[in-house]
Amino acid sequence: MKALKISLYCALGGAALFGLIGLLTGGGKMALGVMAAVPGLLLGLIAAPEFEPKAFRHAALYQTSCGAIAGFLVGGWLFSSLSTAAMAALIGGLLGWLAPMWIRHVQGP
Repeated sequence: MKALKISLYCALGGAALFGLIGLLTGGGKMALGVMAAVPGLLLGLIAAPEFEPKAFRHAALYQTSCGAIAGFLVGGWLFSSLSTAAMAALIGGLLGWLAPMWIRHVQGP
């Protein structure tokens, strides 16, 4: 249950932060805010185990799964092709699996 709370907070925090930046830089257009919020939500899910590692029993599996699902959704959403979505899922899974190495170098605004 604690992992679910942390995931929810990280996902919503990432979506709010990215969405706000998208709104501010996009001239207040809602579509640009939503388009920026989606990657923020997905990156928040991938980053959640790094904030509270003891809450996630299988953090690597969680991050890999979230990365693969995120890649599949974004790839399918942007290109509407199953093969492109599958390739994006592989890349997203790889990014999720490697998240412990790169996530600590990401700096917030």
